[in-house]
Amino acid sequence: MEKSQWVVQTPQQAKRPRKEKVMPPSGFSEKAVEGALVFVQSCYEDLLEEVRSGKHASYEEGIKFEIAQIKKALTKLHIDAEGTLVER
Repeated sequence: MEKSQWVVQTPQQAKRPRKEKVMPPSGFSEKAVEGALVFVQSCYEDLLEEVRSGKHASYEEGIKFEIAQIKKALTKLHIDAEGTLVER
């Protein structure tokens, strides 16, 4: 069995194979974590483009704006059991 097919949370749990890949210690599936990272990556890409275009007067203002956007998105979106970013 491949190493990625094992749950590694405690020594007892590590000995038992599971069907779903789980990343310790959060318990989120690998697909859910990947979805979250794609979301964060897109936020940084948007921020970079906005800063380059002059939308924000400074990097600090751009970062503050992006933090507010992420907070707003977190109230409207979540990652479902399949790891897909969906509206609440």
